[in-house]
Amino acid sequence: MFESFKVFLLGVLVYVSPQFFFFVGEQWFPELKSRADWQERVRAMRTRLWKALGLVSVTVGATLVGLNFGGNVLMKEGYWARAAAVVVALSSTLGRAGWAIETWKQKSVLERIDRGMYTISQLGATVLLLFALSL
Repeated sequence: MFESFKVFLLGVLVYVSPQFFFFVGEQWFPELKSRADWQERVRAMRTRLWKALGLVSVTVGATLVGLNFGGNVLMKEGYWARAAAVVVALSSTLGRAGWAIETWKQKSVLERIDRGMYTISQLGATVLLLFALSL
């Protein structure tokens, strides 16, 4: 249980602050002490997620603006929550690092973070979408 919490916390840190990720990660997972080997993988994870988030946000935003100007009223309750669920789900799907960080054993800290953050974001998007549908 505590191991999963460590991976989750590192998952947040890898996207927010790579320096702090390595500082904390080196304490918990000795494999990260060879920082140079892992920096490219961390960069790949961050780049893919932030690019996916930007691309999906712009696409969803442009679609909503187009629909709004086309006469569809999108200000109803739940529409924005549904759009947020779409952004979360698609960003996490498109933002997975996958092959860019893969190792032979497929059990590295970064691979566990990538899988864990994907699962958490998909579950969060599901909850958000179900909440929006209940409005």
